[in-house]
Amino acid sequence: MNNHRIDRINSIIRHEISKIINENIRDPRINQLISITKVKTSRDLSNSKISVSLMGNESEKTKAIKALKAASGFIRHNLQKNIALKKTPTINFTVDETIVTGQKITKLINKHKTQTAD
Repeated sequence: MNNHRIDRINSIIRHEISKIINENIRDPRINQLISITKVKTSRDLSNSKISVSLMGNESEKTKAIKALKAASGFIRHNLQKNIALKKTPTINFTVDETIVTGQKITKLINKHKTQTAD
C-alpha cells in the first residue's frame, strides 16, 4: 500500500475519532480539551496508534488514557460504521508529550536568553 493512501487513511481516522470522542463519549475522566495529534496506521490496516494531547496534571492524563482505552472498542465500532475500509484497525491510544516538551524547551531558551543578557 503506498504512503499517500496510508496518509489519507490516517487523516480520515483522525477526523472520525475526534468526532466520535467529542460527540459520543460522555466519560467524566476525559477532559473536553483533548486533541488527536497523530495517527499512525500499519500498512496492513491491523493497528492504529493514536497520539492524543491532553490538558491537566499527570493523574488526570492517566485517567483520561485509561478511559480512552476502555472506550476503544466502542470507538472502533463507530469507526467501522463511519468509514468504508476492508479492515478496521485496532486502536491504541498514547499520550503525546510534544507540546509539553516544546514548552519546557521554550522556557529553557528564554531563561538562557535572560541570563546571557544580564
